[in-house]
Amino acid sequence: MYFARRTPFVGREGEMARLRSFLDQPAPFLWWLVTAPGGAGKSRIGLELCLEKAGDGKGWHAGFLAWADKASWSSWQPDRPTLIVVDYAQTRAERLGEVIRTLGRTLGGRRDLRHPVRLLLLERSADRTWLDRLEGGAGETDGVLTREYRHEEPLPLPDLDDEALAEVIAAMAGGKAHLARDAVGLLKGIDPDSRALFAAFLGDALARGEDPRAWDKAALLGHVLQHERSVWRKAGATEEDRNLLMLATLTGGFHLEWYGHPALKPLLDRLPSPEDPQAANRYRAMAGIPAVENVLPGLVPDILGEQFILDHFDTGHLATRETRVRPWLDCAWHLAPWTTWPTLDRMVVDFGNEAGLPAFLHPPAVPGDGAVAWAMLAVNATARLGPTKSETATRVYRDLASLAEKQPGEPALREPQAQAAVNLIHGLGATDPAAARGLYGRLEELARDHPGEPALREAQAQAAVNLINGLGATDPAAARGLYDRLEELARGHPGEPALREAQAKAAFNLILDLGAMEPAAARGLYDQLEELRRNHPGEPALREEQAQAAVNLIRGLGATDPAAARGLYGRLEELARDHPGEPALREEQAKAAVNLIYDLGATDPWAARGLYDRLEELARGHPGELALRENQARAAIVITLYAAGTDDFSVLDGIRPRLGPLKADMARLIEQVGDHLPAELIAGLKNLLALDD
Repeated sequence: MYFARRTPFVGREGEMARLRSFLDQPAPFLWWLVTAPGGAGKSRIGLELCLEKAGDGKGWHAGFLAWADKASWSSWQPDRPTLIVVDYAQTRAERLGEVIRTLGRTLGGRRDLRHPVRLLLLERSADRTWLDRLEGGAGETDGVLTREYRHEEPLPLPDLDDEALAEVIAAMAGGKAHLARDAVGLLKGIDPDSRALFAAFLGDALARGEDPRAWDKAALLGHVLQHERSVWRKAGATEEDRNLLMLATLTGGFHLEWYGHPALKPLLDRLPSPEDPQAANRYRAMAGIPAVENVLPGLVPDILGEQFILDHFDTGHLATRETRVRPWLDCAWHLAPWTTWPTLDRMVVDFGNEAGLPAFLHPPAVPGDGAVAWAMLAVNATARLGPTKSETATRVYRDLASLAEKQPGEPALREPQAQAAVNLIHGLGATDPAAARGLYGRLEELARDHPGEPALREAQAQAAVNLINGLGATDPAAARGLYDRLEELARGHPGEPALREAQAKAAFNLILDLGAMEPAAARGLYDQLEELRRNHPGEPALREEQAQAAVNLIRGLGATDPAAARGLYGRLEELARDHPGEPALREEQAKAAVNLIYDLGATDPWAARGLYDRLEELARGHPGELALRENQARAAIVITLYAAGTDDFSVLDGIRPRLGPLKADMARLIEQVGDHLPAELIAGLKNLLALDD
C-alpha cells in the first residue's frame, strides 16, 4: 500500500528532519536504522525520503535495494549521491553486514569522495537476535567496523497523533470522510498502537459502507482480505495461484528457479505450472506488483500477508491445520530458511493469541540451515509467548531441546536451546516456579555437559538471575541456594566476567528482597558484593550493581539502624569519588542521599542537613548531570516538609537563597505529588521554597 501513496504523508516532520540531517552529514559513508512496529509507516517514510531526494535537483540516486541483490560492492563507485533503502533488514542481516563493512572499507576512509553514500535500514526492532548477525561478521573487528559507520542509535518512529490519523482515515474514506475524526477513537479500540496502516484500512471500510463499531483487529484484516479475494476471483485466480502467493509470502519471495528444486517436487501439483502463459498476470493481480528479477513478491503489507497465511490453512481444528501446514513449512525451511523465520517471527508478534499459530511453530523435518534458523525463531517465540502462552512456549522449547539432542555435534542449536530456556524460566517464574526450577536444573546440566561452550554458562547465569528475582520474596532459602550455586559457577570460571556480572545482579536482587526480612543477611551479601567488586577493579558493571544495592540497603536501614545506613552511604560516596568517569555511581549516591535524608529528617534534622549540603556540592560539581539536580530538588522538598512539621526552620538557613536553579525541578516534583497532599500543605511548601516568586 505504501508505494501507491493513497494516503497523505503526515505526522513525520521531526523524523524527516533527522533523516535529512543524516543525508547531509560530511562523512562519505554512513548507515542508520529506522524502527517501528509493523504498519507504523517505516516503508512509507523510506519511500518519501527517496522521492524527495530524487526530485530535489541535487542529483541524488535514491531507491530500495532489490531482493535479489547480487551487486559487487567492493568494486562499486558512486557517480552521484546515493541513498539505498533496505526494507525487512533482518531477513538479510549477514549480507547487509558484509555490504556495510565493504562500503566502509572502500568509501568510508576516502576524503576525496565526491558523492556520499547512505544506507537506510528499516526493521521492526533493534533486536540483538538479528543485529548481532549484522555486526558479527568474522569476529569482533567486523563488529567494531560495522558500528563505526553507524550514524546514530536507531531512530524509532513514534505513534501518529490524532490529527494525522484522522487525515489518513479521511483520505481513504472518500465520501465518508466526515466520519474520520470520530473514527479515531474506534481505531484505538481496534489497534491500540494506532498504526497508520490500520487507519487506512478503517477508512477503506468506511468508504465501502461497512459498520466497524464491533470489529477487532482480526475483523478489520478479514474485511480487507475479503475484498482482496473478490479481486482475485475476478482475475481468475485458482487455488494453485493462492498456494503460490502463500508460499511467496511465507518465504519472503518465491524465486522462479525453485520450480526445479527437489524440496518443491512433492508440492508441484498444488502450484500453477510455470508453463501457464496466464499465470504471471493472475499472480500480479493478487500480489499487486510483478516479479522482480525472477522473484515473485509475497502479499504486502506484511501484517495482511501474515493474516492471509493463517487464514489459508484455517480448518477450525488445530490437528488438521498442522497436517496441512507441515509439508509447506518443511518446503519453506528447505528453500529459504533465513527469510522464512523472520516471517514466522512477525506472526508470533502480531498474532500470538491466534488459536492456529502453534501449527506454524513445528521444527523442520531435516537438519541443516533450516534447523538453525528455526532455533532462532524458537528463542524469540519462547520469550514472546512464555508469559501468556506458556503451554505453547513449553512445547516449542521441548522441540528445540529434542532437535539439539539429535544433533550433538551442532553447537549452533545448543546455544539457542539455552537462551530459550532462559526465556521460558523467566515466563514461568511467576506462574509455575516449580517448573521453572526444574527447567533451570536441566539448563545447569546442559552447561556442565559442554564445558567448552561458555555461552551455555552465560545463559545459565542469566536464568539464575531471573529465578532468584522471582523467588527472593516467596522462598528466600531457595533463592539463596541458587545464588550460592551461581557464585560457585562464577568462581570456577574466573576468565568469564559475564558470570560475575550475573552474580552481582543476583546479589542486588537478593539484597532487595532480604533487606526488610533479614537485614543481617542482606548486609552480609552486600559485603560479598563489595569484595567481588574490589577483586575485579576493571569491571565497572560490578561497581554499578554495588551502588544500586547500597541504595536499596540504605533505604531499608535508614529507619531501623541509621548509623549503619550512614556508614553504607559513606562507602558509596567513596566509591563514586574514586571513579569520577562513571556518572551512574554519582546518580546512585544522590538517590541514597535522598533516602537517608527522608529517614533522618524527623529524628536528626541536622544530620539530614549535612547530607543535603554534600548532595548540593555533588550536583554543583557536575552541572551537566540533571539526575543529580533533580535529586537535590527532592532532598530540598523533604527537608522543608520536616521543618514545616516541627515549626523549626533553622535547618533551612542558607538553603533557600541557593534554590534558584532548582525551582523548576521542585515545582514539577511538587505537582506530581499534589493529589496526595492537602492543598494547604502544598501552598505552604511553595511559599517556603519561594516557588511562587
